[in-house]
Amino acid sequence: MRFHFHTAGESHGRGLITLIEGVPAGLPLSTTEDIDPELKRRQGGYGRGGRMQIEQDRAEFIAGVRLGETLGSPVALVIWNRDWENWRVAMAHEPQPAADDAALRRVHLPRPGHADLVGVLKYDRSDARDILERASARETTARVAAGAIAKRLLRAFGVRIGSHIVSMGDVVADIPAELPEDLNAAADASPVRALDASAQARMIAAIDAAKATGDTLGGCFEVVARGLPVGLGSHVSWDRRLDGRLAQALMSIQAMKGVEIGLGFEAARRFGMPRFVALHLLDDRTCARVVGTQPFEVPLKVLLDLVLGLGEKTQVPVIAEFARDQPHRKRSGIPQRIEDARPAAQIRDAAFAPCEMVGLLACGLVEGVAQVLVARG
Repeated sequence: MRFHFHTAGESHGRGLITLIEGVPAGLPLSTTEDIDPELKRRQGGYGRGGRMQIEQDRAEFIAGVRLGETLGSPVALVIWNRDWENWRVAMAHEPQPAADDAALRRVHLPRPGHADLVGVLKYDRSDARDILERASARETTARVAAGAIAKRLLRAFGVRIGSHIVSMGDVVADIPAELPEDLNAAADASPVRALDASAQARMIAAIDAAKATGDTLGGCFEVVARGLPVGLGSHVSWDRRLDGRLAQALMSIQAMKGVEIGLGFEAARRFGMPRFVALHLLDDRTCARVVGTQPFEVPLKVLLDLVLGLGEKTQVPVIAEFARDQPHRKRSGIPQRIEDARPAAQIRDAAFAPCEMVGLLACGLVEGVAQVLVARG
């Protein structure tokens, strides 16, 4: 069974529930070591709202784990809402005939920029509270829990996913040419998760300025995956393509308004030739290098298997951060840019095709979303 999860619960309800299927048996798993630290990361950052001070999220296993290891059955966990104590009447499961609208905290005026209006029309509700409680970004707590379990699973295979802030409002960070090996540790050291110290100060000032006027501020961030195997997603059907699945999952997060893969929209402003992926064959024995912004090496046999379809295409990081484009078809007059460093006598006749690389773009929460998709394959 493929890794899959469902969530349930309302923002001010008793708690949030996550049900995860497809977790193999025997995976060491701990709430205090694997899940709760990720929940804490979700609540961190400069300029967060008051709800983050109310809740101190902790996960509690309900099923699927025994003596510190998964059983292979669905894993169920709950995250209790501390604020429930203040909402017992308004969010009660049973009818409350003696309570007035104020006690029930009914909402009759839809808020702009939210799901309130469309939700009450679609589901025929007179109280927008019935919509906004589930539409709230509080629901993402349950998604982070699922992502934390996916992260623990991926760690066993050497897959690492990290993120950092690229811009906040009109403040753009200077991204280093080489990202830190432990990207999350470096980013988490900053209150705005930026790798650029000078930009960090300006971002904080921008957040303070927005807060002073009662406004909010958006931003952009980048998610990077390392150590990925070949074969995630598939070209054979539109709904199995990895970039499409990533875009859908990331856009499902509240307030997300755009996702770029690789160069994204910048690719539309450039010619195609400079963005070709070049293959540099080093020798018959060891490796081939993909020459680009972020070069890496793969075993030559696996590369030959990849482009000729001769064997299994697994455990090779062909999907990498900062990848540059979709695959290009061979056309008359357009070179494939395959550079060969071997003696001519060692060159084999082979029909090479360009190699596709996918950059994972998206921070804290979206790491979890990406981890779930990677775990699903």
